[in-house]
Amino acid sequence: MLKLHFYANEKLFYCYDPVAYFWLFIKQWQEVAPELGIDMIIGPSENAERLSKDYTRQLGRSYMMPSRDNTFIEVNDKHIVFFDAVDDQKKIEKNYPRLTEGWVDLVLKCQYKPKREPWYRASPFKVVPFTFFTDGNKEIYKYRPLRKEIMKKRDFKYSMIWSGRMKMQKTRQWGKKFIIEETKKGKADWWKSREAYYEDLIHSMCGVGIKSMGEFTSRDFEYMGIGVPMIRKHYNDITRNPLIPNVHYMSIGGDEAQTGPTLAHYRDYFEPNGELREFSNEEWDQYQEIVHNAMEWWEHNSSPKGSLKLLVEILEEHNLV
Repeated sequence: MLKLHFYANEKLFYCYDPVAYFWLFIKQWQEVAPELGIDMIIGPSENAERLSKDYTRQLGRSYMMPSRDNTFIEVNDKHIVFFDAVDDQKKIEKNYPRLTEGWVDLVLKCQYKPKREPWYRASPFKVVPFTFFTDGNKEIYKYRPLRKEIMKKRDFKYSMIWSGRMKMQKTRQWGKKFIIEETKKGKADWWKSREAYYEDLIHSMCGVGIKSMGEFTSRDFEYMGIGVPMIRKHYNDITRNPLIPNVHYMSIGGDEAQTGPTLAHYRDYFEPNGELREFSNEEWDQYQEIVHNAMEWWEHNSSPKGSLKLLVEILEEHNLV
């Protein structure tokens, strides 16, 4: 049986915070691990004790890592795998000096930037893309059946939906004016209850994907998991299994040399003359195909069982199990 040891002791591991993405991710993995023949342990270890002391001394902090999205995994009591979201060499050298000493076999990056690949290849450890945004899985499983019923009846109330923080929307790609004032049937809200947001989401024709602190956001994965087509600019970061424009999401142009439809194009498509679109049979088939592709990608890459299987696949590929 494969043994994975997650360092998640409250005194050692900042990601123990129950609102952190990775803590929720690990707990969901723990529920499905037995089905996959995996012995999953969450708690301290000798390595964790040693590393915690080192980082406390180096950083002057009482927790192991300075980011909630980072953690260590010990595989079969031998290899250590480090999940990491930092972007560049300087940050790694500053915050994680011991990474260059050879005790880490693999770095799985949530935000994997192709423009940094030359450094990834030259680094003292292997770096591969791996995405672990799944804090809303329980809601996804709850609302997905309801969404399917709405799809059968085509019982839509809104053209576009977006949810996020007001302080972010003013500095991001489109802002509240477009979605609120220029879409008559759109829906944009922030700081509302999760339940109210999901109710609006499942009645929306599509969701607008807006970059947050990184390339990926939880909203992206909620759209795909529940079955709401996503409109967004091309992904600059990459995933283990690619997210393909106009296959897994509806792509718009705007970044550097990229060209393509604008967000206004999709607004006019889903909201002709200010009313919700009545799909032709051909249009409905195309719409459903993107929904199907995105949900299938989510099942294999971001669902608890699919992502844990993907982790094992990566470990096997690098001869770590």
